[in-house]
Amino acid sequence: MHQTENVSADLTAIPEASMDSTNDKDRFWSRMFKVVIVLLMLSLLIAGIIVSVIYLTRMSNTTCTSTGTSFLPNDTTRSPLLNNISDETTHITSMFFTTENPCQITNPCQNGGSCHPRGTNETVCSCPAYYYGLRCEQTNATTDKLVISRVLSRNKWPDALAVIDVTSSMIGCATTIVQWMKQLHRSTTIKMYVFFNDGDNKNDAVKVINATGGIYAVNATNISEVLHMMNYAASKGSGGDGPENDIEALLYGINRCPSCKNIIHIADNSATPRDLVLLPSLKNKRIKVIPCEVSSNINPALMDIARRTNGSLHTLEQDVYDFPINTSG
Repeated sequence: MHQTENVSADLTAIPEASMDSTNDKDRFWSRMFKVVIVLLMLSLLIAGIIVSVIYLTRMSNTTCTSTGTSFLPNDTTRSPLLNNISDETTHITSMFFTTENPCQITNPCQNGGSCHPRGTNETVCSCPAYYYGLRCEQTNATTDKLVISRVLSRNKWPDALAVIDVTSSMIGCATTIVQWMKQLHRSTTIKMYVFFNDGDNKNDAVKVINATGGIYAVNATNISEVLHMMNYAASKGSGGDGPENDIEALLYGINRCPSCKNIIHIADNSATPRDLVLLPSLKNKRIKVIPCEVSSNINPALMDIARRTNGSLHTLEQDVYDFPINTSG
């Protein structure tokens, strides 16, 4: 009888033990789930802190113009630390609360450039023709192309002789002249081109006025031959001293083309001719002077060539025929 009761008690205890084991497992997994949730939240918090630190660090390294208002009073006697805090507060306030287009606040683009926003505080300028730079503040050699094109479109000079400086200082202008000749060759009335390089690699010490050389002439009928001669003349020069043989080249061209009625001189504004003493030989030849490489003022020597030959000076905006009276020559 006792054996039967013990067996029955054991059988009753088995389900209870099994139930306790199940409850323990449920509690274990519940705790594990909570631990995982806590770890995930901590991970997200740490990631957020890292991202915020990186973001604020980058912001502090970015230079921009703030449009916000400082939370601190504008007191010039406060410590540098407070000034720094105020500046950073203004910067961060501007970054987070300013939604204005930076191009609407101020247009940094010059010379008719178009402002385009890039990001929150940066701008990019699209420059018009003949200008470049971050703010379209600079002009390049294509300005010379514009000068030449405008001058020759404003003035109709039939049977013209074009005398062009191709020394090393005129490389930028020479490139634009090539482009101009290719585009407008058929519509021009130039009969002959003369290119000069101030001496064909001649040593400066042996350059003689009216015998410096480095002058090449070519008929204007074949543009390929013109361009070849221009490149050849430029390649024969080696730079050397600053003064050049402009007057010698003009006299050479006039002798080669006596039928040319108009003489155009495309000159280097940054160089003064070495042979101005020969100017009396060009009296009444009416030289049309077009300066290249002009950065500020016109070279007085080029104005003198135009004035003393009863000629004219031609710039981007105007044609000058009247010059101040100069009793020296």
